[in-house]
Amino acid sequence: MVGVGVVLVFDGRGGAVRYEPSAAEPSVPACGFKLICGNSKSPEFKVWLKEKLSAFNAELLTVPSIRSRCAMVEDCAMVVMHVA
Repeated sequence: MVGVGVVLVFDGRGGAVRYEPSAAEPSVPACGFKLICGNSKSPEFKVWLKEKLSAFNAELLTVPSIRSRCAMVEDCAMVVMHVA
């Protein structure tokens, strides 16, 4: 998971486990979800997004903007948050 900052796996019961991106990609419990955090200015993260989501969706997520946004692609919710 080159370019990813951190991975958090939420268990759906209020708990979460933090994984470093160098670890194997973690599995997600049936009621849980995985949050993958990265920096949209990082070239490595942009490559990772393109591999996972397609070039079109990666471009939509990394376009410079001051507005936070969310999009659904297949079974994924992609959230972009502007941090000042």
